[in-house]
Amino acid sequence: TWLVDAMASSAKMRDPKEWDGLIGAWDKVQNYVKSWQVASPGFVARNAYGGVFNNYAAYGVGPRDYVAFIRDYTKYRKAVSAGGDWRGLVDKDFEKALDAVGASGWGQAAGEVSRNLLARKSLNPLRTSNSYTRSLRNRSEDVETFLRGALAHKITRQGGSFDEAVQAVERIHFNYIDINGFDRGIKRVIPYWVFTSRNVPLQLDLMTSRPQKFLNAIRAKEAIEDVAQLALGARHV
Repeated sequence: TWLVDAMASSAKMRDPKEWDGLIGAWDKVQNYVKSWQVASPGFVARNAYGGVFNNYAAYGVGPRDYVAFIRDYTKYRKAVSAGGDWRGLVDKDFEKALDAVGASGWGQAAGEVSRNLLARKSLNPLRTSNSYTRSLRNRSEDVETFLRGALAHKITRQGGSFDEAVQAVERIHFNYIDINGFDRGIKRVIPYWVFTSRNVPLQLDLMTSRPQKFLNAIRAKEAIEDVAQLALGARHV
């Protein structure tokens, strides 16, 4: 009868195994959507200039700091690819900075998509780990490595400790895997909760503590727009 069916359905709703299946299916859908979102060229570009600005506003990281990190990072990658010992090729500050980047957890491109799904390579575009999204996501992870690494390297080159470098990286670029149960739960409702919940307080802090850095960025933006407008006007003369 309908009453028996209703009671059976009610019992199913109270069964944790039924909810586990539903939540698991929802997680797979979210992972698939996120795998395309974090792999878009626009995401990579926004990640890059947003991270560059945050590094600059909070710790004054500039072009020379990126060059210094990339120089040693290139030596490190070449040595690792050749199967050699890289630690003798770089200074101690870089070693400490690289360790700090590793200790600060994954960036957004890596942390927002389940690593279990990414481990399965596929050419099928309907799969989370398809070749296209994997390739662009790897580029996004490279960008995050340079942003995190340049910041940590600047801290260590100025005499900062390993712990100070980790703290700086997690403050500016966040740790997307060291999250609590509340964060994991609300991520299912607000997919980019970790970024939003950390970035809004950070921007408010930077705006109030370093307003000049924001004014400099606005002036640079306006100058670029003026030059672009003049260039477009000259083409139509």
